[in-house]
Formats: sequence, structure tokens, C-alpha cells
Amino acid sequence: MNEIKEAILRKIRPWCVDDIIIEADTIRISGWLVRREGSDQLPVIASPSADLIDADFNLPRPDLEKVFPFWKDASDSGFSCTFHPRIPSFNGEYRFSYPDPEDSSDHCLRDYAYLIEEHLPFPDAKSRLRVHGSDSLSSFKLEGYSTYLKLKEIFYAKTGIDIGDFSRVLDWGCGCGRVSRYLEGSQCELWGADIDPLNLEWCSQYLEMKTLRLKSKPTGILQKSFYELIFGISVMTHLKEDMQKLWIGELANSLKPGGYIAVSVHGKSSALRNIPNSGFREFLVNGFYDFGPNSILLEAVPDDQSYHDTYNCLEQVAANWCSDLRIVGFYESTIGNHQDMILLQKPL
Repeated sequence: MNEIKEAILRKIRPWCVDDIIIEADTIRISGWLVRREGSDQLPVIASPSADLIDADFNLPRPDLEKVFPFWKDASDSGFSCTFHPRIPSFNGEYRFSYPDPEDSSDHCLRDYAYLIEEHLPFPDAKSRLRVHGSDSLSSFKLEGYSTYLKLKEIFYAKTGIDIGDFSRVLDWGCGCGRVSRYLEGSQCELWGADIDPLNLEWCSQYLEMKTLRLKSKPTGILQKSFYELIFGISVMTHLKEDMQKLWIGELANSLKPGGYIAVSVHGKSSALRNIPNSGFREFLVNGFYDFGPNSILLEAVPDDQSYHDTYNCLEQVAANWCSDLRIVGFYESTIGNHQDMILLQKPL
């Protein structure tokens, strides 16, 4: 099983930026990456809006030995890169890519992006922790803006429409607006739905979002044939199999004919990080795996024990979610560079 896991890891070839430091004339990013097997060349991390001035690879990352015990190079997979920004940058946006010279398809969906200046306020540390798993503001901004740009790219490539130009958009599981904050000022009517009343109140007050308080089970609160576009980041990742089916039916019912739903799931790339060999074998055979309760969500909604960390294979999704929808796109290891993004459409 370790050999199978490492082969999947090498094929996906993920990377992660887990820290970004902005100073007067430099930007430093650090994280870890999987190098192409057998390559003697140093990795290349590039930015279209900044010049690389220093790079260190093979840095110690002893923490990753626990995350990827099957990966023999995990302990020295760290990197640190320093860039000098070009002036002026495009809208204060800085992108960073780790291109694969042997596979250029959709590599932009593995990029990270950071917006230097933002005029909207940010939620407090506790609220960020509830939706992000960390209270780091720079990480919150990095993941939120990167995810927004990936959604933007996915929808435009599929429809030719900018995400902000859909008439009515629902952020299902909006939290404190980590992603949908970047739709502020667009043409769409933006809605947010969540189980967390504190974060919903924050979104309503500071993002001018129309909000809906959800229960763990669908209650019919979502209006029928109402939204043109629905996206849900890290929501299906915490629902049990039967609840996923109920919610995808509720979302499909609230979608206009021809509309789109994009949801992220824990797929094989996510499973590599958490599931032990016995469970991973079960995951590959059954296409679904329940890892157990999620402690952060238990704190957010202590009266509800139903939120777990769950994993889906594409084949299981196709077999169980698609009675009223069809899969029109699959983007492996895209959100956070480990969750899979699945794009579904409601037939006309």
C-alpha cells in the first residue's frame, strides 16, 4: 500500500505555500513540494509579477514525516523563495506557480495568489479558525484568494462567463466569507448559507451578503430554481454519505435549469495525508471513507455531532450524486492543492 500511495503522490505532484511574508521590497514564500521523481534539476517556482532573487530547496520538514510516512523524501521537502516585486504589479496581485514541464494542462489551478491590499475588513482570529483551521491572517488571505481565482478560471473556461456576472450566486457553507469576499462589488446577487450564526452575522454586516441559517439536514430553506451558480468549499468534506446525497438533492432543487454547482471533496490527494493503510485500501475499494468527527466543527456547533472528515472518489460521486445533475468537470487536487473540485450542471 505504501508503494501505491507514493505513486499517487508522485503523479499528483502537489506543493503547498504555508507562509508568506511581505516586506518593503521583498515577498518571501515558504512551504513544501514534491519533486519529479528521478529529476536532478532543482525545482522552479515562478511569478509573473515578481522576480525570483533567492531560492532554497531540500529544507528540513520533519513535520511531514508524520503526514506522509510512506514518502521517503518528506523530511527534506521544504523550500523558501524570495521575490522582488515588479512595480506596478497588476492590481497588487501576486501569483506563484510550480509548473510541471511534462504536464502543462490546468497547471494554473495549482497556483497560489495573494492580494496585497484589500479594503474589506477581516474576521477575527476565532472566526478564521472556525472556517480555515488556522487563525493566521496571511494564510486565510492566501487560501481564500487562491480559491476564488481557481473558481473564476474553472467557470470561465466552462461557460465563458465571469463568476461575478452570474445573476444569483450561493456560497454554500460560506463561513466568514473567505472566498466570497472577493465577489464584493460584482454584478451578482450574492447569498451565503451556513450552520454558524456568528459567521453569518459577520458576512451580513461586513460583506453585505444575503444570508441563510442552515441545519445539519436539509430543511427546504433554499428556494426552488433560484440560483444560477452554487459553490461549496470544504462542505461535502464533512458530511456523511447519506447526508451528502440529501444535500446534493437540495442544492439541485434550488438551482435553475442549466445552472452549475461546484463542490470540493477530499479525494485521493487528501486521503494520502490522513488515512492509514487499512483505511486507504477501504477507501479505494468503496469510493468513500469516514475518518470520524471533526473537532473544529464540533466546537462551532457543539449540539451537533454529525460533522466528520469524509473522503470521496469520483466514481462514487458519479454513482450517487447525479440523478438530477451531470458531471461536466473534474479538477484533481485543486482546492488547497489537495481537495478535488467537481463541477456539475443541471440539465435544461
